[in-house]
Amino acid sequence: MKNCFVKLLALILIVSVSSNVKADDKANLNVPPEGFTALFNGKNIDGWKGLVGNPKTRAIMSKEKLAEEQEKADDIMKKHWS
Repeated sequence: MKNCFVKLLALILIVSVSSNVKADDKANLNVPPEGFTALFNGKNIDGWKGLVGNPKTRAIMSKEKLAEEQEKADDIMKKHWS
């Protein structure tokens, strides 16, 4: 029973805080700090890349081979992520 009360209290707190966010502030919620790049734009997966190997195997690939493998990995990623 105590655990349910804690969860309910946390939910109420989250709802009350999120409902107090002003419209101007909402536009800035997905803005990364200076020097950082956002990995997700909040809308779609544009700009995401599939995983190609590991750092060691990537390092020994030619630029052409890496581009070819990246294209394959991106195609696989797009089939499974949305």
